[in-house]
Amino acid sequence: MAKRVSQILHTVWDPLGVDSEPGAQMEYDDYVPEIVRLLVCDASADGIAARIEAIRREHVGLPGDEARDR
Repeated sequence: MAKRVSQILHTVWDPLGVDSEPGAQMEYDDYVPEIVRLLVCDASADGIAARIEAIRREHVGLPGDEARDR
């Protein structure tokens, strides 16, 4: 599951736009364990989206993007 979450964060979410950068495949891997925990605990889609939006704001330093963080 962690590998799939990493792929999704890197290719779909990718707020920094580094998907095509060589060597950037692990850019968002620090966030994978937390997202996996939310999935395993059956968090709601809204709860997961809210956490991803918070990660974008608090850790990546970009404004939230509700549509993209969902």
